[in-house]
Amino acid sequence: MNLDEQIITCYQHFYIKFVPMNSYLFVPTIQQSKSIDKAVRWFEEYYGKNSVGINVLFDYFAFQFYYYTKPGAIQSKRFVGIGHIIGDKAAERWVNKNHYELQNALKWASEKHILLSEISEVVNFEENPISISALEEIERRRFFNTQYGLSNCLMLTNGYTKNSEYCVLCKWSIDCRKMKK
Repeated sequence: MNLDEQIITCYQHFYIKFVPMNSYLFVPTIQQSKSIDKAVRWFEEYYGKNSVGINVLFDYFAFQFYYYTKPGAIQSKRFVGIGHIIGDKAAERWVNKNHYELQNALKWASEKHILLSEISEVVNFEENPISISALEEIERRRFFNTQYGLSNCLMLTNGYTKNSEYCVLCKWSIDCRKMKK
């Protein structure tokens, strides 16, 4: 997932927890896409090309959304647009932050159940989708060499595969081959 898609994912995830609005889907307008492209250029200039990952973005978004929890920062939570988070003033706030503010922001994110692991799963799933054969290997391993494992394997996989380390070692492999035919 490229940086602009990661920004969109982070914004949507934080916004859902911040407002809260579980059904929110962020689809950027043309103007918002231009702002996101500008933010990508800023991140690449500030940190270096290909140096910004999901950890930096999580800290950045936590800090920016936390800023809008302060009294008088904004009239309504629903008006925290992408421009508020990645605009020039937001970048300036980020550059001039102190460590204490960032720690408070990360604590706030934790209290709101905004987790880096959830966002990472979305980003990494897009980058490294699990193949069907990998899922089948997980199922073969679950109840390996048990009677229940045989029925589980027959129901949830394509059966015996000579390239599977579990199939080669399984004591039910002969029965499995007979049943799948």
